[in-house]
Amino acid sequence: MQRLSRVLWAIILLLAFMGGVRGDERHFTADQIPVAGTVLNPWALLIDAGSTGSRMHLYEWSPRVFGTLPPPISKPFTSEVWTERMQPGISTFADNYEGVGVALTPLIDFAKTQLMHLADKWDTFPIFLKATAGMRELPLNQREGILDAIRIFLIDNVTCPFSFKNLQQARVMAGEEEAAYAWAGVNFASGALLGSEWGTGGTATPASAFGTLEMGGASSQIAFFQPEQSIITNFFKLQVGAAMHWNIYAHSFLQYGRVSARARMWSTRAEKAGCFAGNVDDICVLYDACLARGMSVQPFNEVTGRVEVHPPEAYHPMLTRAVVKSGEAEAEGANTSVWEACLAQIVEPLGFGGATRKEANKWCNYSHLGQCSFAGEYQPEIPNSDSAYGDFFLIGEYVDVWEALGLDHFSSTLGDLRRKGSEVCALDQRGLEERFGKHTASDVSSTAQELCFLSAFVFSMLHHGHGFGLERNFTAVKTMTYGGTLLKAGWQLGSILYEINSLPWTYDPDLSEKAHGEMEQGSDFTSPSSSSSLLYFTACLASSLLTILAMKFLEKRVDRIQQANPHKETHPHMVENGRRSCLVELPSAFEHTPLTAPQVASTLKATYTPLYEVVER
Repeated sequence: MQRLSRVLWAIILLLAFMGGVRGDERHFTADQIPVAGTVLNPWALLIDAGSTGSRMHLYEWSPRVFGTLPPPISKPFTSEVWTERMQPGISTFADNYEGVGVALTPLIDFAKTQLMHLADKWDTFPIFLKATAGMRELPLNQREGILDAIRIFLIDNVTCPFSFKNLQQARVMAGEEEAAYAWAGVNFASGALLGSEWGTGGTATPASAFGTLEMGGASSQIAFFQPEQSIITNFFKLQVGAAMHWNIYAHSFLQYGRVSARARMWSTRAEKAGCFAGNVDDICVLYDACLARGMSVQPFNEVTGRVEVHPPEAYHPMLTRAVVKSGEAEAEGANTSVWEACLAQIVEPLGFGGATRKEANKWCNYSHLGQCSFAGEYQPEIPNSDSAYGDFFLIGEYVDVWEALGLDHFSSTLGDLRRKGSEVCALDQRGLEERFGKHTASDVSSTAQELCFLSAFVFSMLHHGHGFGLERNFTAVKTMTYGGTLLKAGWQLGSILYEINSLPWTYDPDLSEKAHGEMEQGSDFTSPSSSSSLLYFTACLASSLLTILAMKFLEKRVDRIQQANPHKETHPHMVENGRRSCLVELPSAFEHTPLTAPQVASTLKATYTPLYEVVER
């Protein structure tokens, strides 16, 4: 019996040793790590298809090989690369679907140039196109027609050599999704998203978080974390990876972007002037108090190719011969400043206040008992400024306004915005040229032309619309730094975090969390080959089977000993029925699986040596 037990133990320990040693081991640096089914140093490509143009973003992250469960978040570990926005936006191809591929070609060429050293891996890099509010404004048939043309372009290996395997890789984002991804991007880059609570599972409650306010050409978004009250609508359960989710308030206001809002304001001016009742061949003059004195513009947007005077449905035809002039002819009195006159064209007509807001919020006020912002939308109480969740970041077009006005990026309030906006609105055309310089021989930049309107519109949105106080401080950022990497602040970062953490991953039990962290920093580490992994698995399985056979033999032997010596004292480790004790002990020894084969052998030796002593006695 002693010889048999020693033979069994020798076999178990030998197989365990074989499993613990990787005979076919290869050594890799961080940029050479093999990952089953993917590539070395994965990259993802994201086309931000905005209302006024498209931009390509490139992200690199560590291979998705993990030794911990749940797996950690995959994060970009090199600075993001992006293009300038290339005009026009894809929504302008509503009558020319085939032309959208031509518009996207420079973005694909940019990615190919940046990743030329990895040309043999292009077909493994996923590419995504996510369209925003400009496409949400289109009718269904035009929206889907453009998307179909884009998908044909991206799936063709000739026009796009990158990986496009699922039609949903090109789609129009929901407004709430855009808002939530902007929140995720900012809070990831700030370090608030993945705090000490990460990895415990369930709903996350970060120690602090930033709210986000984003403006584009056709919509504006707001998102924030409010743990002190339930969110009863406009609720978004943000999931990044598999371990935790964040419950946030997120909403997008379509038609409340920089371009769309100005067009709507002009349309209300045109209706007031009776433009839609006249002959289409007549020239209709609109007076705009937000336009600098002495200036006039055609309400035609060179980016979108659209006339920016839209008649209500009851009026026809749409005028194409409208001219917008400064509103000095409409001065309501000597005591009315240009800033106040500009606000009057925005606050009530666009629904931030007055009768228009009251009418739009009628149902919201009834159903949500007054917890409403504007345009009939529910909004929970905004966290106080002294709260851990009360600081708000401005991104997108908001930042352009902050910079054009010369506001401090980190310590400016709505009161400062009102003061600077009033100064700009008081300038005439010459004053704008002196302050901002000429964009062409006869004109200042489009931003300077719009700056009085934009200042008043942003102020109306934040103060009258969302309810922020005049002393509320905001932080305006275009880029943020995370772990030494430069990232563009916006929904794009949040979106790619979601996408890459939804990709398949490989589990390697020998890869510790520390090794994975070192991998992200570029340290060398060891990764097993597929053949050694197979040997490791086989050894573990064989040792487990032999252990079970050994235990069965011991059970029978113990029974025979007890029958032969009924009065002999049993070992303390055994209960009244020694055979049952073996069956109970075996699972408890493995309740924290998976163990490595050496750990299995060590556990068995420590657990069952007393049983051998009983047998030998």
